[in-house]
Parts: sequence; structure tokens; C-alpha cells
Amino acid sequence: MSKTNAMAVALLTFLFFCAFPLRAGYFTSAEQLNVAYDLSKFTIPATVGATTDWAAVSEMLYSLETNGVTGSYIDTQIGGGITGDGVTWITTNAGVGVQFKLTDVNGCLPETTTPPYIMQLPANTVCVGSAIKVSYRLVRLADYVPSGPVSMPNVQMIFNNYNGAPVATVRAMYYSGASNQPYITPCIIDVPAVVRLDDLPSANIQVGAISMKSVPVTLTQCPGAITNIRYLFQSSYGSHDTAVGTINTKPGSAAGVYFQLLRSPTENYRLTQYYTLSEYNGSGDYSIPLNVAYYVDAPSQVTLGDVESALTLVVNYQ
Repeated sequence: MSKTNAMAVALLTFLFFCAFPLRAGYFTSAEQLNVAYDLSKFTIPATVGATTDWAAVSEMLYSLETNGVTGSYIDTQIGGGITGDGVTWITTNAGVGVQFKLTDVNGCLPETTTPPYIMQLPANTVCVGSAIKVSYRLVRLADYVPSGPVSMPNVQMIFNNYNGAPVATVRAMYYSGASNQPYITPCIIDVPAVVRLDDLPSANIQVGAISMKSVPVTLTQCPGAITNIRYLFQSSYGSHDTAVGTINTKPGSAAGVYFQLLRSPTENYRLTQYYTLSEYNGSGDYSIPLNVAYYVDAPSQVTLGDVESALTLVVNYQ
């Protein structure tokens, strides 16, 4: 063998040795996972464009066969539409969107946060199996978040095999539906600390409501993405007559005089009943109607003195 030929053989041997460790594979199975989103981890962000932290419910297991096949990858189908930024998907609530991040827990596939969320199987993989974690986070899309729950898009994983792999594709659902709703930040309640009615001269005492006064009660920075807001008034000293909305006064007050709570000058509150805030349609500020008046059942039983009571406003979010 000449010197030239010996060098050629040595070079060919070297190239063959370098190519041998390159391995590729294909997906043989994927866990048929179908879980619900857990939105209770989140509070809807306060400003437009802000996001929550990432969260994930579970991990999807998959397995690989390494046999020299190349071109296998995962892509993801999201049900529903996408916003103009190209990474935020719409929900059923126009004020709230959702973004996704796909991560391989063992680093076998590259992380992605951009649709169609391609995760290409590297040609030199040595993995035989791992798991995919699909994380999600909420995005506030508008200042105004309308009423109504947040329903999330379905997420389906598609494991694609090419170039002679025995199984062409493996489809697996990941997320479907939501098990609960985001945590609600309550309204800020603004009510007067003290409401003073005009003095009640004995000559003006009569049966029924006397000296009515409107009381401002406001709910500000109320949340969106709920169905409604309900409220209830409770007396610190008990009710006198729940049907007509009258409450007892503080011990030591003048006898025979009570307070009546009214929604309007002609409609009283029923004190054991929750009332729905009829104007509620999403995030924003609202008012609760409240009028307060003296109330007398029997003028002959009224005694001189001050009258005082106390109320609690209970607000319920649904």
C-alpha cells in the first residue's frame, strides 16, 4: 500500500467513527391526558397587558424509539382565536386572554412559547422518554373586563413522525375546560361612617316612615369575569320587622322608634334577602340604593331621647 492510499483509508475510518454516535428517533406513545385548567391560582391582572405567573396542572408522558429516523416533532393545536400579538389566545371573556409555554421536563425537546409551538426532536437525542408540561398564564386585554366566567380553549398535542417511522402521528388532548374561576378581588366599599337624620319633634311623630334621607353607598374597582354581585344589610342589634325593613336601635335609645331601610322612597328592603346589583355588567364602579328613615309603630309608645343603630353591608360575588 502506498503512502497516499494509507492516508485515505485513515481519513475514511475517522469519518465513519464520527457519524456513528448520531442517533434520531420517533415517538411511540403519548399519554392520553385530559385535565381541566385550575384558574383559582390566578387573579386577573390589574392593568392592560399585564400577566399572571405561569401555572401548570399536570405533565404528559411520552416515549421514544431511537432508530435513525429524523424529522419527528410535536406541534400543538389551540381551539379558538388568537389576538393580534400572535401569542395570546382569546377566552370567552373579552377582557382576558391566555398564553402558553411548552417545556420538556428532561430537556429532550426545546422550550417554546410561540404558536404553533413546534418542539423538534434533535437528531442526536439519547432520550427514550420524558414528559411535556404545558404552562399557561392569563393576560388582561382591556381596561373593561365584562361580566361572565372565563372559559379556556382546548389544547391538543400532536406527535408527528416522518421518514419511515411505524406510527405517523399520535394525538393526545391536554387541557379541556376549566374547573374553577380566577380569584376575585372584591370591590372597595365606600359608605359614610355616620348617618344623621334630622331631629324628630314630637309633633311630627306618626305611624310609618318619617324624615327619610338618602345615603350614598358606592362600590368601586369592582371585578369583572363574574356573573353578578349581590348584597345584604344586617343590623348589629337585630331586626324589628324584616318584612318592612325595620331594625332595632341600640340599647338605651328612645323607646318606640326604629330605623327603616329602603331601596327607594316607596320600596323597603327585606332584611333577610340578598339583592342583586341589577346594573352590574363587568369591572367598574357601582352604587347601591339606600334610604334611611325613622319608623314608628305606635306614637303613644315613643319616649324622648337619642336613637342609634349600626349596619353591616355584606357583598357576595358570584
